[in-house]
Amino acid sequence: MNTLEHRLKQAMLELPHRVTIPDLAKAAGVSYQAAEKWYDGRTKSMRSEYAHKVANWLGVNEQWLSTGKGPIRSVAAPRADYAHAQQSYVKVSSYDVELPTDSDALIWTERAEQESLLFHPTFFPFRQHKADHSRALRVDGRSMEPALGDGDTVLIDTTDSRIVDGEIYALMVGAELFIKYVDRLQDGIRLRSSNPSFSSLELKGEELDKLKVLGRVFWRAG
Repeated sequence: MNTLEHRLKQAMLELPHRVTIPDLAKAAGVSYQAAEKWYDGRTKSMRSEYAHKVANWLGVNEQWLSTGKGPIRSVAAPRADYAHAQQSYVKVSSYDVELPTDSDALIWTERAEQESLLFHPTFFPFRQHKADHSRALRVDGRSMEPALGDGDTVLIDTTDSRIVDGEIYALMVGAELFIKYVDRLQDGIRLRSSNPSFSSLELKGEELDKLKVLGRVFWRAG
């Protein structure tokens, strides 16, 4: 069904981290009771001032959230209008990252300009992140489905490297990039896939020396 309730729940579920009705209320600037009525379908529509705030918080198209029309996300401007759009939107570049075997220094290689993402200026303050600390990475493979799909794009906060149990992080293990759930163990950590067909990777002892946390994932699109 294409109702506000279902669109709201879909967008909240597609975030890489769990969000709740109190989070929704805080983002919109309304009471818990008002947010709960949106969430359970008792309120069938959302005033434009709240739809604008909630859409930016969720990273979705405001028109889609309000009416169900149009694409769920409209992050990047069309290529022909890219230069004009950059004047009023915040750009985050997309990167490839590698760790040479003979160095501890990460090499970030910026991808083509057309792969950069443009966000409304309120997008980052609502999430309590900064565009200057954010980088976009591409998801390769199906190991994180359904949370993240092959070819999805994620944003990471490069200043947020402290591991919180159960969150999704971008990490390097040796020269290999992983985007995984991270679980704390008594004597190490586990990199856990969302897809049960893929096994987890546990790092303990000296293996932890090969680990570099690039940042926590706080948004996805795909």
